[in-house]
Amino acid sequence: MADTRGRNYDQIAKLEMLSSTEEAGPGDRLIPKNAEIGLPSLYPQRPRQAVAGHIVSTLGNINELSLMSVVVVSVGSADGLQVGDMLNILRPEKTTVTSVESVRPAFAGSSCRPPIAESKIVHTRIICGAQSWLGLNLAKFQSAGSGFSPYRPAYLRGEFNTLPEDVSGQLIVFRVFRRVSYALVLESIRALHRNDRVVSPGV
Repeated sequence: MADTRGRNYDQIAKLEMLSSTEEAGPGDRLIPKNAEIGLPSLYPQRPRQAVAGHIVSTLGNINELSLMSVVVVSVGSADGLQVGDMLNILRPEKTTVTSVESVRPAFAGSSCRPPIAESKIVHTRIICGAQSWLGLNLAKFQSAGSGFSPYRPAYLRGEFNTLPEDVSGQLIVFRVFRRVSYALVLESIRALHRNDRVVSPGV
């Protein structure tokens, strides 16, 4: 988490903090620093066998990850992982609630026609008769352009939808141990978090 340089004064030593990735404090352990280990040349490749694990830690103890973040994953050489292997990062399965607003024309004999509305609410579904529109704002729906009959609410209910697990990023492994590995996030289309699954492409 940090590099220091020190000078001995008999029974004590004075240390100068050279660099750190997070806050250091009393109780933190000090160990001799090994010689610098250069990173090997990385050649992106698919793992030779199917791999599945999780992001278990992050450099700097941050909660949200993005492009160029360094992470620790729960798979290593014992799982067949090698330097340069590419892994997909998966967003967990998620359940959302969609508000379903059933409406009807305000006047007898009027038909259900699609409204002209630019404003959208993603988790709202409007139902009128046999027709259905997803993501429309009911206020805009009621005040749609000329020639459209005004609508009035009939009833409101909730609709549960499960969003499947989906790829949210990609990482490359740059250092491998027996049970864990260090990896660099190369692609991220949304915020990434600890415990997100990592798998071989195509799994």
